[in-house]
Amino acid sequence: MSQLIDLMGEQIRIMSWIPVIIVALLAAVIGWNGWTRPDVRAGWFILFVQLAAYSIVYLITPWELPVLIPITAPRLMLQVTPLAMLLVAMHWSAAESEPIK
Repeated sequence: MSQLIDLMGEQIRIMSWIPVIIVALLAAVIGWNGWTRPDVRAGWFILFVQLAAYSIVYLITPWELPVLIPITAPRLMLQVTPLAMLLVAMHWSAAESEPIK
């Protein structure tokens, strides 16, 4: 498992995706009342299932991880980013609909 984490860290170039991750997490915290919406919860569920599916495939594949991850990790990020930004927008709209007291 540590080899998988090391390889993903090297190959994805996580520094370029940190702003997306930070914005998504901040939106989830700031727009906390968005969690009451079923579509927001479903979106987060889909996001985590997709990340879990890739992780499982990485664990059970017969391919060498140094070969597989450079091919699939950028594709994973491109598939996950639109949903993450949609979730940001949903949380943001929930934060704007109810003013802070």
